[in-house]
Amino acid sequence: MWASDLVCCRLDEWGSRCMHAESHWERQWMSAESLWERQWMSAESLWERHMKSAESLWERQWKSAESLWERQWMSAEFLWERHMKSAESLWERQWMSVESLWERHMKSAESLWERQWMSAESLWERHLKSAESLWERQWMSAESLWERQPTWHHVPRSRPHGQ
Repeated sequence: MWASDLVCCRLDEWGSRCMHAESHWERQWMSAESLWERQWMSAESLWERHMKSAESLWERQWKSAESLWERQWMSAEFLWERHMKSAESLWERQWMSVESLWERHMKSAESLWERQWMSAESLWERHLKSAESLWERQWMSAESLWERQPTWHHVPRSRPHGQ
């Protein structure tokens, strides 16, 4: 074999190998490309499912939070109403108690005033009677003294004006 034949043969072999390598590389490229496309589609699909799931979860959580808020608001309203009714009732009871206490105090003060007035009246009457009695005794004593004085008989006896 000639060197040129050998070179040709080698070139043919090298060309065949290059074609084989190129073909192999193309198949791998296509396989990788196909794999990448499938993975991309799978990732896209996964992302879409994840987003739908997250959206659904968010909606459920929002509805749950809304429902919880409504229940808490209703509970707070109910509690407030009970508190207000209780406070109102307490205020009414205290007012009635104060009114009752005031009435008792007024009756007691009125009764005390009446007793004191009656006592003062009674005391005044006794004082007047005592003063009257004293005045009468003094008058009688003065009269008696007058009668016992012989030199005074020429002066007319008279009681003070109004007696």
